[in-house]
Amino acid sequence: YIPIVYGTRKVGGTRVFLEVSGNDNQYLYGAIVLCEGEINAITNIYVDDDEVTFDSGFSDGGTVTSNDSRFGSTIQMQTFYGTDGQSASSLLTTLDNWTSNHKLSGLCYIAFRFEWDADKYTGIPKIQALVQGRKVVSYNSSLVAQTASHSSNPAWCLLDYLTNTRYGKGIDVTDIDLQSFYDSSQIAETQVTPYSGASTINLFDCNAYLDTSKKLMQNVKVLLKGMRGFLPYTQGKYKLIIETTGTASVTLNEDNIIGGLKINSEKKNEKYNRVKVDYVSPEHDFQNNTVVFPETDAAHQTLKTADDGFLQETTITIPTITNPYQAIEFAEIILERSRNNLTVECLANYEALDLAIGDIINLDYDLVGFSSKPFRIVGMAINPDFTVALNLIEHQDSWYTFDEKTQVAVLPDTSLPDPFTVQPPASVSLDDTLISYNDGTVIVAMDITIGASPDNFVREYQVEYKRTSDANFI
Repeated sequence: YIPIVYGTRKVGGTRVFLEVSGNDNQYLYGAIVLCEGEINAITNIYVDDDEVTFDSGFSDGGTVTSNDSRFGSTIQMQTFYGTDGQSASSLLTTLDNWTSNHKLSGLCYIAFRFEWDADKYTGIPKIQALVQGRKVVSYNSSLVAQTASHSSNPAWCLLDYLTNTRYGKGIDVTDIDLQSFYDSSQIAETQVTPYSGASTINLFDCNAYLDTSKKLMQNVKVLLKGMRGFLPYTQGKYKLIIETTGTASVTLNEDNIIGGLKINSEKKNEKYNRVKVDYVSPEHDFQNNTVVFPETDAAHQTLKTADDGFLQETTITIPTITNPYQAIEFAEIILERSRNNLTVECLANYEALDLAIGDIINLDYDLVGFSSKPFRIVGMAINPDFTVALNLIEHQDSWYTFDEKTQVAVLPDTSLPDPFTVQPPASVSLDDTLISYNDGTVIVAMDITIGASPDNFVREYQVEYKRTSDANFI
């Protein structure tokens, strides 16, 4: 399968071509497909887990040569961003088995050539890249399509996946409620301050790596989960709703509720006093990391005491989040909701036909003390007699107010010298000494004083010399 990258992710790839060439198989050629195109850019390339420096920046179709301390100039790479009209790799067309027809159209890939060096390689090198993913189409406030560009806005990433005919659902844009997607995109770009003194960030970002071997609905749920989204099908269109603050669209009471209410309070095993969220951490090489809410032990102990001293925790994985503060916000909302998780089931008359999953309504019901109490619709079904069965969950705006978090501690990097670079002596000074022998011979000896290298791994020094006119050192 070929994955889809939205936002920015570090990814490996699938080798689709390998061939050796040169005297004694000196060169290893190949191609590795990273993801669906067209992407915005490749910013970094890693070989055997080390970032490699090159003689120039990466570009679509451009070829670069390594120039770092570990690999020297033994690597050549040509990057392709996955346009449908891209040309075949000029690096690989020097081979008989890669022709001008081998374009890998629509695929982001890297063509490479490694020169064998026993000190640098022990086998086929592992290649990874930091990818600014798919260019996606967004819409402005007038619902006019904009030129496809790189975006981590989850609303536009979901729209791309729903409408793409190659790897997505292929839904026609006329079947999409574009206004709801635009409104959701604006919510996602709401600027919040993660901690005191920090620069603002988006409320939501989508940095996703989608496995196209999974069912389409599974990937849609992954994208929706990362923005607390609902995707109801209403009046012949798919509508995107983000669970956030909002006002009720209608009030239901005894006049339009048939047969009363079925009310369920929160269950003890789903009432949490600690929530963990696993997210993808760029600071940990894009591996999973975990944040916890409450952020302090004192706050956790207060909640735990209220729960008779029992630890009640849950862990949720959100693979589209790469920011710890967005992850902590998710954990906080999950915890707050779990502790005020009042649910209602009811049957409403025809006046509820215009409602949709994700909408907020008010309930007025004197028998149970509800006075304009807000609930969000999480399930509904229209019956043959035009009554509507509703599943509701308690809603409070205060849950969705982004509060400044505690600044995440920055762990210092491990400082070890580069094993592929030896630092030279700090200084070298020369002097001479006359030496006389018993037979009257006198010679001049050179004294060389070496200032210690700043490299702590250096133990010995070797001195070589030659005449200016000589070719070789002694």
